Amino acid sequence: PVTDQMQKIRQDVEDMRHIPERAASIPYVVRPEEDYKRYRRIWLPGWHMQEEIMMFAAIGFGVAVVWLQIYFLLIYRDDRSESLTRWQITDAAGPPTDTPDL
Repeated sequence: PVTDQMQKIRQDVEDMRHIPERAASIPYVVRPEEDYKRYRRIWLPGWHMQEEIMMFAAIGFGVAVVWLQIYFLLIYRDDRSESLTRWQITDAAGPPTDTPDL
């Protein structure tokens, strides 16, 4: 029984040594460029990318990113404060009352 199991293991190891040769003999090899072309041909027949539109979209995206950086770094001011000290200043009528303004 032990020798039969050892022979089975040796046979499996020998079979595994030939996996690279077997894999190389498979006709289909993954090629992303060909897959992309095939999927585009299947799912987007007759569609062609227009470089001008892609260029305008990229420029627009770049301008938007630059504008957001300028706005948030140079223009925007956070009006939230960790303390409530800015609300302590009231009008000349005096301190705020707890009665609702109905």
